[in-house]
Amino acid sequence: MSSLLRKQQAATPRIVPVLAVSAVLACTLAVYFLYRTTLSGASKSQASLASHVCVAAECEEHASFFRRNLYTRADPCVDLDAHVCSHWAPSSALASHLTRDMALAWTLRVTDSLVADNVSDDASYSVISAFLRKCVAQKDDNPDSLRSVREFASELGIPWPYVVNDSAVQRTNPFEVLIRLDVLLGLQLWCQASTRTTAVLKQLREKPIPPMLVISRTDTASVWLDLVDALDRNQGRVAYYQNINSLYGVPLPNASTMTRHLKMERDVLTALATVVNETNREAVDTTLDRIELAFTHLGDIPLAKFMLSFFNASGIHERSRVYIDSRRFVVAVDELLGKYGRGPLMEHIAWWFTQLCAVMASNKARMLITGNEEFLDILIAKMSERLSKHAQSRRPYEGKRWLQKPYDGLRYAYLSNTLVVMQATTASPLFYPSYARGGVLSAASFGGLATAFLETALRMFDRQGIRIDEGQARAWMSARAERQLFRRLRGSSGIGENMLQAGSLQVAWQAYKSASPSDSPLGGALDIADSHGKTQRYTADQLFFLTYCRRFCNKQTSCNSAARSLADFGSVFGCAKRRPEEDDLSQYRFFA
Repeated sequence: MSSLLRKQQAATPRIVPVLAVSAVLACTLAVYFLYRTTLSGASKSQASLASHVCVAAECEEHASFFRRNLYTRADPCVDLDAHVCSHWAPSSALASHLTRDMALAWTLRVTDSLVADNVSDDASYSVISAFLRKCVAQKDDNPDSLRSVREFASELGIPWPYVVNDSAVQRTNPFEVLIRLDVLLGLQLWCQASTRTTAVLKQLREKPIPPMLVISRTDTASVWLDLVDALDRNQGRVAYYQNINSLYGVPLPNASTMTRHLKMERDVLTALATVVNETNREAVDTTLDRIELAFTHLGDIPLAKFMLSFFNASGIHERSRVYIDSRRFVVAVDELLGKYGRGPLMEHIAWWFTQLCAVMASNKARMLITGNEEFLDILIAKMSERLSKHAQSRRPYEGKRWLQKPYDGLRYAYLSNTLVVMQATTASPLFYPSYARGGVLSAASFGGLATAFLETALRMFDRQGIRIDEGQARAWMSARAERQLFRRLRGSSGIGENMLQAGSLQVAWQAYKSASPSDSPLGGALDIADSHGKTQRYTADQLFFLTYCRRFCNKQTSCNSAARSLADFGSVFGCAKRRPEEDDLSQYRFFA
């Protein structure tokens, strides 16, 4: 027994090292396993994070409104306004890009709104509305969606590709198309036409005379020529031509046809551009029945007959005066008619209209010519101005401001107790149709359109709003209810801009968090290049605040107070506990 015990005692020292080595080995394997597991998990986590960055076209479009504009050295916890807006300026390229796109979206949709609201009984504006709706319907990845726009161009007699002397092409002439585009769409290419009513005194009585037809040359050709020169300098004109054809959804012509188109484009633009800077301009002042004598190459183009039929609703007749502001312009057009004839000039106009349609309806097309802001202004501004004036004349009580500033796309009208919503607000960067899929686009839409809508609607509760009812100066809220409202606002004498912002932001944030799915197929983050070109990643929740704040970059009002009024703001941006003075609005609630 003692012998067995001694053997066991002797074996014990040998067992201990073995157990120790085994334990160390087991621990090492466990640590290694945990390390590999953690590393694998971390890799998967990083991959998962990367896969959740939204790369859809709409997300990239939204990122472009912030690109190289965010000032990341400004801590959003300290100054969100500076983080978003400090590099924003009306003269900057990005600001111009944003303004242009907002104005463009508004231009494309404002006529639709006018017709839908039955404020226009002008049939021509119904035609415009139909055309613009077709433009809006285009999708960059679906050229077939432009089919209806191409059909509209065919109705004007300028289909693209334009085949000269093709029996399928409507028989028309350059003057007819140019004037129709001007009168119907507010688009001026070579010239613009208008009527003026005058009166003369005869035998001590004021007697009306027929309206005068005024034709003025434009500077479109000169600016368009600048674009052509820029493309030639960069050796990108052929690529531009091919891209526009592709975006318009038509097959490319052969090389010889393309070369001919580009050569003629330069020739026509050069001839017309020489008129822009002429000095000592001489006008042509004649009558409608003698207008054709000013041209020698009209051929089979019945200019006087067309003008008479087109403008007769304005009182134009054969003896009406026709005033053309530049004789040199008449000579230039006449020489072009003599050199090329009707068909090729119609082909040139069709090419111009093709570019216009593509630029109006396609973000990609606009990106092709972003280097020439003046050219875009020529394409868009005149139509925008024309539609604005028409809308303004139909709604004189609404004033002008909301029509001229796309950022002010919503306006509460106290007298009529209505919320005026410009269609621009239902487009990027304030709203995206795919918002229901959650993630970045949901954050952008709730932070953009939802906050703007609520902020405007809450004006019905301010001092002026509660004292106007059905167009009358009478209160719609009882005195007791009014006292309760402002008691809730802790005795405030009225709802200021910050209060409107805070109230709208609180409700929009709650709606966003309630409506957004937890896992969006579009992704919950967005990569944006900051002012230094370095890529920064923002979560969807952060994009909610960035989009909200971006609306105020062109205003005097800061977004800081309203943003800090939300309890979740600090956690979204990882802020330290806020100072009491930064939380002044957090206790205010519009809806308890």
